[in-house]
Amino acid sequence: MATAKKIITRSLRLIGVLAAGETATAEDLTDSLEALNDMLDGWRADSMMVYALRDESVSMTGAQSYTAGAGGDLNTDRPVRIESAYLRTNGTDYPLRLAAASQWNRLSDKSVAGDVPDWLYYEPAHPLGRLWLYPYPASGVLHVSTWVPLGSFAADDDVDLPPGYREMLVYQLAMRLAPEYGKSASAEVVAMAAASKDRIGNINFRVPTMDTGLSTGRRFDIMAGN
Repeated sequence: MATAKKIITRSLRLIGVLAAGETATAEDLTDSLEALNDMLDGWRADSMMVYALRDESVSMTGAQSYTAGAGGDLNTDRPVRIESAYLRTNGTDYPLRLAAASQWNRLSDKSVAGDVPDWLYYEPAHPLGRLWLYPYPASGVLHVSTWVPLGSFAADDDVDLPPGYREMLVYQLAMRLAPEYGKSASAEVVAMAAASKDRIGNINFRVPTMDTGLSTGRRFDIMAGN
């Protein structure tokens, strides 16, 4: 697990403020935490989002779709992306395949009911996203692993970050803190900061594709609707 304190400590080591084994003073932690949270806030405004993975669930009521976000059926922070999903019914978990928008839009008849869905499409509308199921079930509990924006850090908060995000935070924060301490980031730190941010940016623009393998349980043709 990553914490703000660990991220800050490593960033300060990278720019030579702390030596190996040293700990940051309370004043340094406070100032650096403010810089970290300002950086996260700036990324949100610039659409450079930082995500945490969260497992959440919503009970099925027989509807074709369910809203996701504050006050929605899935009452949480509005998800930016769905990483994976499954339907739990009668003690059995059925993994769902994720549909891309272009593929979902080509489905002519979306009003197909069934006991167990094969597909999930997430429509990231604002202010509430929408979860669409095909075919749509009358019962069960939908479990989704969502990507949600990180809010502000507290120093000792444990945060579950996807691979690559902690490294990006460490090196980007080092770049932010260096001028405040009268330091210059090394060429290696500059290169790692740029590479780690580019890598995460590329991941964020990845488009999910349809799985063409066999589904669990009854098989449906998503293009023919049967």
